[in-house]
Amino acid sequence: MAKANRANPVTFLWAQGGDYYPIEESMGLASGYPSLVAISVNKMKYAQLAGSFSKKNADTFIKSLIAGKQGLFNLREVPKIKNVNAWDGKESKPQYVTSFV
Repeated sequence: MAKANRANPVTFLWAQGGDYYPIEESMGLASGYPSLVAISVNKMKYAQLAGSFSKKNADTFIKSLIAGKQGLFNLREVPKIKNVNAWDGKESKPQYVTSFV
């Protein structure tokens, strides 16, 4: 999708569900994953893909945003994005410990 939209001001970010819970909750994303959300910090607006998560639906969603045909919602605050190390493409162990008593 990034290659197909090189001429447009689109930046992509992947985030694991639950890592930004306050933002997810404020946008109503707790309904299920995966979700695709577009955020315009300048306009303080956002839009969420309604429907199944597929390449075709994501492409249609992005094209409708760029054409100004996608419904937008007010963004309450600018999301704070955490800095993390780049993924090396390899499998890794979870960074949490589960224990049972």
